[in-house]
Parts: sequence; C-alpha cells; structure tokens
Amino acid sequence: MSTFNLINIFLSVFCAVVCITCFFIVVTDESVKGKRSRIYLSLIFTLFVMLLSDAAANGLQGRTGINPYLMIRVLSIAYICGPVMLIFLTRLIIVIIEEKTVVSKAAVYASYAAIGTCILDIGLIAASQFIPLYFWVDEHNRLIRHHNWNIFTQTMAFVCMLIDLGILIAHKKYLSKREYITMIAQIVIPISSVLIFIFFVDLSVVNFAVTIAVLLYFGNIQSELRAKIKQKELELIKNRIEIMVSQIQPHFIYNSLSVIKHLCDTDPQKAKETVVEFSSYLRSNLDSLAQNRLILFEKELSHTETYLKIEKKRFDDFLNIVYDIKTINFMLPVLTLQPIVENAVKHGISTRNDGGTVTIRTEETANDYLITVTDDGTGFDNASFEFEKERSHIGIDNVRNRLAAMCNGKLETDSKPGYGTTVIITIPKK
Repeated sequence: MSTFNLINIFLSVFCAVVCITCFFIVVTDESVKGKRSRIYLSLIFTLFVMLLSDAAANGLQGRTGINPYLMIRVLSIAYICGPVMLIFLTRLIIVIIEEKTVVSKAAVYASYAAIGTCILDIGLIAASQFIPLYFWVDEHNRLIRHHNWNIFTQTMAFVCMLIDLGILIAHKKYLSKREYITMIAQIVIPISSVLIFIFFVDLSVVNFAVTIAVLLYFGNIQSELRAKIKQKELELIKNRIEIMVSQIQPHFIYNSLSVIKHLCDTDPQKAKETVVEFSSYLRSNLDSLAQNRLILFEKELSHTETYLKIEKKRFDDFLNIVYDIKTINFMLPVLTLQPIVENAVKHGISTRNDGGTVTIRTEETANDYLITVTDDGTGFDNASFEFEKERSHIGIDNVRNRLAAMCNGKLETDSKPGYGTTVIITIPKK
C-alpha cells in the first residue's frame, strides 16, 4: 500500500470520527431543532458515509484477489456522496435565507438548477458502475480515472457551488456577518480543495477540506446556541425584576400599613407580628432578584403563607385558606406559587360580597409534581382572559414562561364565571 493511500485512510477515518461526534452532539441537543438542523444533520451524515467509503476504497486499492466490483461499488458510494452533499448545502442556504426574508424567485430557480446539476452528476456516477465513464478498476484493483469525464463532473460541482455563492451574495444584507462568512466558507474551501486535487490527484484533500467547512458551520451552531442561552438568561432576569417590582405594588403596601395602623390601636401584639410578617414578605421579594436557580417548594410555600397571613388580617373571615399539601419534596422557580395565590385573592375572592376560599393543593404522580390553586370567586370567561391578565399586577404568562424555561413545567387555567378559577402547575420529575 502506498504512502498516499495510508495518509488518505488516516485523514478519512479521523475526519469521520470528528463528523460523527458532531452529528451526535447536534442530534441529542434538544435546543437545536428545526428544518435547518435536519438538513445539516443529513449533510454531515452523508459526509460521514463518504469518508468511510473513501477510506475503504483506499484500503482496497491495489489489493489482488478481491472482486473488482466491490471496489467499484465502494467508489460509487463515495463519489455519489459529493453531489448529494451539494444538494443539502443548496437547501441549507435557501432555508437560512427563508428564515430571514422572502427568497427571490430568481434564487429559487437558481437553486433548482444547482440541484438538477447534482442529480445529473449522481446519475452519471451511478452509470459508471456499469459503463467506464468516470472511472474503472483494472484486474489489479487499481483505480483508473477517465480524465475528460472527471473534468466534467468537477465542472458540474463548480457550477453548483457558484450558483450557491451567487444566491448568498444576492441575499448578503439579510444574513449576520457570522452566518455569511460561515456559508461562504462552505463553498470557497471545497472549491479550493478541488483545485488542489487536480494537481495532487492522489491526496484526498477534498474530504479534509469539506470536513473543515462542515465543522465551521457546527461552530456557528454552537455560537448561536450560546447566544440563545444568554438571551434566555437575560429574559429570566428581566422576568424576575418584573416580578419583584410587581409584587411590591403601592396598593399592597398601603393596605398592609393600614392594617398595621389599625392593629396598633386595637391589638399592639398582633400589630407587632404583622410588622415582622410584612418585613419578611418584602425581604423575600427582594431576595428573588438574586435567585437564578430553582428553589425548594417548601420555601416558596412559606413565602406564600406569609403573604396570606397579612391578607387574612386584612380580610379576616372574609378570606378562608385551605392547605392540602401532600408533597413538598420538589423544586420550582422563585415566586411561582405566591403570584397565582395573590391573583386568586385579588381578582377572585375580594370581588365577592361574601368572600370565599382559596385552596392550595400539592400532589405527586408517577412523572410529575402538581400544584393546584383553586378559588370559589367570581371567575371569568375565555373571552375576558386577556383582560384578566392585564388587570393582574403579575402576568400569568410571566410565571408560565419561567416554568417552561427553568424546569420544563407548564401552567394551565380553568375558570367559569360565578364558579371560580383553578390554576394547575405541572412540574416534571425529570
């Protein structure tokens, strides 16, 4: 076996290992989904097949006693993978542009022409298994390339890549700088490698170059993922600030201070207790700004109880609280339960002339932890739900978004006018 063959086998196997590693990183990442990712995974898997086929072809090269048709089949697979990858690359470019703007008709037709060129190339390579067009294998299992036909197939590859390049340049203003450079690299690097291959035909620089180009796009995916994570973190911080500010609204402070003032005259000891509870409530809300992780439900329940103790002193028998706590051994985002309970008090019970009851229940199923907050207040219909969210000083969507982002949880509401409202929070165990 020649030195060139050994180098080619090493490069192909090394690149195949790198490719399959990237493939599994992308395919197992839940945050990397969508049409673009599926096309990229198809592209990288095709490259993996091409690299293994090329390594096998180099291993069979020059070995006597092996059926030449095996060599032909392996070479056909390796060569067909090239135009198949160009088809995926063309589709990837179109999909990326579609995410940013409307793709021009000229670009769509040009992409069809590029894909058509690749399909023609695939057909001719497939025919080479039976007719010696691009290549054939002699009795010593040595590869022999047809010079003119090889130039033809390389020309078709150039045409396809030049069309893709033109599409990218025409839509440059819609792409970020990183996206544009990364996609240009998918074209320029393979073109450069093909030119090198023409002069150094025995060295598989094309496979190595294509792998480098694909890895550059993998790096772009990871960069976009980090940007999304950072944006999500900023949104969560913004949500926590909004919650903290919304929970310290003037109306609650005024009402609490009015209760304390009244108790100072009627029951000084109870007034003292209420001051402690009120300060604990404010402290918990301020502490929520520093909480960017899940907290124990027991802590969230304690904060909610503090809030309800203050409201109970204000409403007295007008407000009844029922606790049905069957499990506390789970975690959730800070300020998840208390805002829901406050909505029940403010928009459910306090609007009834004869008051009502708020029930807080937790239970455990095989897969989830469930928190149910029920009130027998005035309720609302679906048509007025948006209005209900607007008049609430803590948006239910805020809680719902944090549940989904931080623990894959969900929040559901069910309400009927005159019967009350039920809010169910579901937190998966896994």
